[in-house]
Amino acid sequence: MSEKVKGSGRQKGSTYATVDDLAWFDLKNYAALTPPNSRVAPDFTHWETIIRDRTQLKHMLAKKMKAEVAPFFDQIKSAPLRPLGFGKGYNPAPHPTDTTTVRLTTTNRMKWLIENLDRIEADTRSVVDEELLKIDEGIFGDFAHLTLNLCASDKQIHSDFKNWLRAWRKHTKPVVGGDFATKVRSWASTNLVPYMDLKLFTLLTGKSIRSDRRIALIQPTFNLTERDAHGNRLSKSLPLVFTFETAEIIRHQAESAKRSFQGK
Repeated sequence: MSEKVKGSGRQKGSTYATVDDLAWFDLKNYAALTPPNSRVAPDFTHWETIIRDRTQLKHMLAKKMKAEVAPFFDQIKSAPLRPLGFGKGYNPAPHPTDTTTVRLTTTNRMKWLIENLDRIEADTRSVVDEELLKIDEGIFGDFAHLTLNLCASDKQIHSDFKNWLRAWRKHTKPVVGGDFATKVRSWASTNLVPYMDLKLFTLLTGKSIRSDRRIALIQPTFNLTERDAHGNRLSKSLPLVFTFETAEIIRHQAESAKRSFQGK
């Protein structure tokens, strides 16, 4: 039986979604997002598609393209984990000089950085990568944003970079692929995707769902106190996780996992 919100209400200037409005929502339809156990790696390719699709719908709704979004959301209603068909055409275009570990910064990433540094009210004199370490759902922990003096000689650049890298490695915690697996498992266990779908529903229809009722839909066993805390956490996570940059990072994780498998 579907997990449905009980009751509905109306406030001045706002219309709440009814039980019938939310009849499409069934938590069991998202069960495949959670690996059967901690030894099974998340399906990064699937997660990339899910994040990219919902990010695209979010951007379309921000541009008031409700008519265009409606048929895509109908697909989510019937099969929320099925790809919507946006594909990789929305990936940032790679630069011909990019390598596996060294890449130029894209405009998408720059926008993400500005938005989130503004959100946490970072000091304008602070170091970007120091600030990123403070963001719980940040996914750029394995990237550094450097300025490079190309007027210097290659020998000096190589020497300076080697010294910088050694110092930075000591300064920060080691970043390994498992960090991403842990993050994805967290997104699955907290039901972040169905929470995002309910958010998209409100943006598309203009109908509200009270925060405690939204959490009751995705975590039906939580009490009121737990619902409030969980809702706050998920609300902070949404703008960080559902971005094109996140999808791009997850795509790279999928490719790395594939290469590791082929190398065995």
